[in-house]
Amino acid sequence: MTTSIRRVAVVLAALMPAFIPASAITYAQCVSHTNTVITGDTIGLRLGSGATQSLLQQGVGMWDNCANYGTGFPSFAIGETGTRTYTVVFVNGNSGEASCGNLTGLVITIYQSAKHNGKDVSCEPYSSTLAHELGHTLGLQDIFSGCGSYIMSQRNPNNPNARSVQSAECTGAGEKWKTSDELQQEEQCKNEPCGF
Repeated sequence: MTTSIRRVAVVLAALMPAFIPASAITYAQCVSHTNTVITGDTIGLRLGSGATQSLLQQGVGMWDNCANYGTGFPSFAIGETGTRTYTVVFVNGNSGEASCGNLTGLVITIYQSAKHNGKDVSCEPYSSTLAHELGHTLGLQDIFSGCGSYIMSQRNPNNPNARSVQSAECTGAGEKWKTSDELQQEEQCKNEPCGF
């Protein structure tokens, strides 16, 4: 590159953040999902060994505050089947690693404690760990830096209550899924103009 082109590139790079809304930058940094779109209206959740109805209700409760819950992405149905149905298990013990939960196949496992810098730490509140794993069922991926308040971020054992479902994560889940409401609306728009 010539010197003048480099100068223009540097100036443009410096000015670009002024033209991009902060919410767009945050979304790009803090929400990640695969590009495959999935159709469905309900994700079923079954009680497995050690899990309680209260735990499931609290974990789901962190997602049902999304404006597009049940319309832009599936709702969670406790004790019912859905497009996909997961069994939630609570292990009254240590995960043996830094993770307080995991999703393997159709099983979500929540642990009582985990390892952090070689020490055992509590995984409470378990509801946020479950909400994080529910994010994976919606197709969202882990976020590793700069997004500590996002449910898909790493759990901070020094501030375990910091994570909650953010509106950008609701949007991300909505981009990943198509519900029957959305498919019906798209079908209607094939025959008549729609204003969205």
